[in-house]
Amino acid sequence: AVVSTQSTGVANLFIGAAWGGIYLITAELAPTSHRGMIMGICSGFARVGSFVGPFISLLYNVMDRKIVLAIFGTMALTAASMFLLLPDSTGKAIPDTPA
Repeated sequence: AVVSTQSTGVANLFIGAAWGGIYLITAELAPTSHRGMIMGICSGFARVGSFVGPFISLLYNVMDRKIVLAIFGTMALTAASMFLLLPDSTGKAIPDTPA
């Protein structure tokens, strides 16, 4: 039980760090004229994920736990892969208008 609690705490730490990173990167890459709309869309998807996540975790008691963990793991790996495809913005100015 202690290992499970510690694992949950570490996972929560990484989820919070990922959310902060995504929030900063999204604001940095979006042009000023579209930033509010893009941040709203991202927040909407985050709300959908926070709504669906607990329902998927309920499957943990019904299905084989490997399937449920595979769903969460696949989503995490997909998000990490997509994050690596973002352009590097080091030393570049934040765009004011879309290119």
